[in-house]
Order: sequence, then C-alpha cells, then structure tokens
Amino acid sequence: MSNRRTKKGGFGRKRAPRDHPSMGEGELPERSSRTLFQLFLFGAKLFLGFALITASVGALAWGVYRYAQTTPRFSIVNIELEGTKRLKRVDVLSTSGLQLGDNLFAMDTNQAENALLVSPWIASARVTRQLPGTVTVSLKEREARAIAVIKGENFLVSAEGIPFKRLGQGDPHDLPLITGISADELARDRRAEIARVADSLRLLQEYAGSSLAQKHPAEEVHLDRSGRASLVVGTAGMTLHLGVGPWKKKLLRAERVIATARRSGGNPSVLFVDNEAHPERVVVRVR
Repeated sequence: MSNRRTKKGGFGRKRAPRDHPSMGEGELPERSSRTLFQLFLFGAKLFLGFALITASVGALAWGVYRYAQTTPRFSIVNIELEGTKRLKRVDVLSTSGLQLGDNLFAMDTNQAENALLVSPWIASARVTRQLPGTVTVSLKEREARAIAVIKGENFLVSAEGIPFKRLGQGDPHDLPLITGISADELARDRRAEIARVADSLRLLQEYAGSSLAQKHPAEEVHLDRSGRASLVVGTAGMTLHLGVGPWKKKLLRAERVIATARRSGGNPSVLFVDNEAHPERVVVRVR
C-alpha cells in the first residue's frame, strides 16, 4: 500500500501558483515613472531659477561697472606724485597719460606704469587709485653717479652700475668718468661687466671719503680687465695707480705720501701704490 496521503492538503497535492501581472524586461512600474518625471521637473525648475538669478546678478554687476566708469562722481580731481627729484610734474603726467577729469575706474593703471617706465630716469613706477578721485604715482628715479665711456660714447651710470642713458643736453656733465668698459663684454656677459662698473663706483665712493677729495676731486677711474684700477684726480690730473682692491688702505697711504712730498716742496704727478709684494713701497713722480 502506498503511504501517500490523499486528503485535501496532503503531501501529494501541489498548490497552484498565484497570478502576477506580467512585466516586460526593463519596464518600471507606472508609479516609478511618475516619480522620475517629477524629479526631472524639479531639477529643470531649479536650473532655470539658478540661471535667472545668475543673469540678474551679472546684469546688475555690469550696470554698476558701467556706472562707475561713466559717472562724474569718480572723476580724477587730484594726482599726487611721490619720489620725484629730478623729473618735473608736467613731464611725469605727459609721459603717463594721466589727466585730471578722467574717470578713476576707466583709467588703466598698468598702461600708465608701462608708459612711465619708458623714461630712462624711472627705475620703477606704481600707479594706484584712492576713492573718490585721487591717483597716486609712486616713482623711484635713477641717480646718475658717473659717466661711462663705452665705444667712444658717453653714458650716464646709475648707483647700481648700470649705464642707463646716453649723455644728452640737460643731463649732468660734472661727473667723474669711468673708462675701460667694453661694449663687446656688455653684450656677451652684461652682469659681469656691470659688476666691474659697480667696482669703479665703489672706488669713487671710497675716494670721496678721503681728505684728498676736498682739494682734488676725482676726474676719472680706469679699471682694466685684470681688475687693476687707476684714478686721475684734480684739475692738474694727478694719477694714482692703485692696483687691485681693496683700495681704502692704499688711498690712506697715498694721502700720507702726497702730504710728505708737498712739505718737501714737491708736487706729485704720479703715484704707484700698486706693489702687492711690498705694499709699504710707494713710487712718486714729481713735476
């Protein structure tokens, strides 16, 4: 006999599966589709609102910018100059292009600064605005310390040793000369040649601090390629051969020798203070 149960609900009877609504592959329920559509509408509204706000802010900023550039309220009523010693106000203003009555915000500060730097006398320039109508021009002028003779032409030399301008009409002429500067070396190794010019300026500065400079101002300094210096001083053209630096002690030694020679009735014309092996030895030529 079979042990299979035949009553309702027994082991031998299978339940029929429940019916489910059929869905094709990749389809979403209708409710999910409505949700996605609502999210899309929300995003579109948010984007349009943001775009509208951005456009409004941009239009407002442009309006403010245009107003600032055209209103007489921000006209330039004062131009202040700082750092000018040699240059005249009218020259600075004409070079920079700045004018009273121009709009403070329409003015191009970079353009004004670049225009000022065209002048060889101006080492640096800065143009700034100050509300409601002031422009400040801060300059650093070059100061001529000597005249360098380069390839037969005279150039003004700045305190940094830079030949910055050909000597012209109205420029200072009562400056000591620097000779021995090579145009070829300036083109090949400008930094090294400018350093040599700066060495010449240091020698002139050291000489200016000596007692000799009061009666015999420096006329010319010559620096050869080996760094040996000679200095011509006074209207009579007394020459001091100083050799390589440092020169301060050599200048003091020259002072003593010249004073001793004059007490003896001599008038020194050439001094050789360049004996490196025996620094105490000074050779003097007397007129």
